[in-house]
Amino acid sequence: MLSDPLSGNVNEKGIYCGHWLANKMDGFGCFRWASGRVYVGEWAQDNKDGIGILSFKGGNEYSGEFINDKRQGYGYY
Repeated sequence: MLSDPLSGNVNEKGIYCGHWLANKMDGFGCFRWASGRVYVGEWAQDNKDGIGILSFKGGNEYSGEFINDKRQGYGYY
């Protein structure tokens, strides 16, 4: 994984700025995929996990709960 001091950590999938634990995205952070999607929220072991907002390139977004990288529980689209 490359390090970009202005944008966070960069890899072939996108850019991540946020907390790390044991070399994995863990805690609060923001990930911007190359496709234009953006997730701002809680992470656990490289997965969206907890409360967050997933924004899509076309302007739609989902705000709510995630468990193990999937939309779960309460949320709004």
